[in-house]
Amino acid sequence: MTLRIIAISNFDVKGLMLVNRLIHKGTSKEVRILFLYLFVNSRGGPSRLKIVSLLRRRHLNANQLSIELGMDYKSISHNLDVLKKNNLVDKSDARYGAFTLSLLC
Repeated sequence: MTLRIIAISNFDVKGLMLVNRLIHKGTSKEVRILFLYLFVNSRGGPSRLKIVSLLRRRHLNANQLSIELGMDYKSISHNLDVLKKNNLVDKSDARYGAFTLSLLC
């Protein structure tokens, strides 16, 4: 049996705390499963947590998010598409393509 050591950054801890706040006792089982998949159990989870954390503060478009996070634009765009398909973000301004959270967190 081998042990896997997982490095957890300060951001990961804050992100998991955010997911924990979003998934409270009154949340349905389906929503808890969706959030765990989107933010914890998938490869893009940490990136999506970073995106949601930034969108909690202000509206940003994909280019602004990629600059702020130092990530590839295509990766940001893909993660925004995933979040949008699951109704977690909306476009707030069609002119600049800024995104906002569609849920209260």
